[in-house]
This record gives sequence, structure tokens and C-alpha cells, in this order.
Amino acid sequence: MKKLFFVFLTSTLLFLSISHSTNANNEKRIIKTNTVKVEQIIMTIQYGDGFFTLTRRLFTAIGLDPTSVTWNHVLLLKTIYEEQKGYETLKVGEKFVILKSDFI
Repeated sequence: MKKLFFVFLTSTLLFLSISHSTNANNEKRIIKTNTVKVEQIIMTIQYGDGFFTLTRRLFTAIGLDPTSVTWNHVLLLKTIYEEQKGYETLKVGEKFVILKSDFI
């Protein structure tokens, strides 16, 4: 009777350890990681710049075609500038930061 009990106990423990290791392996496969690359671009206002010119220069810096600039992109750049500076007039030499992810 003792032998039967020990066989049952060891087989149960063996089964539990195998099922636990299988669940741990499945959990390792489920975990996924995602990386997000955030790049910022510092724009400097030059003499004669307007928001359209700034947007074209930004597209060139990002690596997009500067001829594909739309008025929505210009409005977005103007909104970002106004939020950072508090006014909409461009002043030569001022710098402001743009996240690359906003335009892609």
C-alpha cells in the first residue's frame, strides 16, 4: 500500500512539474515587445521663412518629397509653432521642436 501511494505521489508531482514547465514556455512565447522610435527635429526660423517654406524644409529633413506638402501639413506646423511659442508671427533665429511622428 505504501509503495502504491509513493508511486501515485511521484507520478502526480512529475505530471505537475511537466505541466508547469509547459505553461511557463507558453507564457514566454506570448510576451511581445514593441519599440517606438521617436525623433525630434529642431527647426530654426531663417529670414524670409513662412510656414509653407518651413514645412517644405521639414519634409526635406524627414526624407519625404517636399512637393507633396499639403495645406493640412502647413496648418499642423503652424499649430505646433503657436502652441510652443504662444503667438503666430515668425521671428528670425527662434527655434522650436517638432516630433517626426507627427508628420509620418
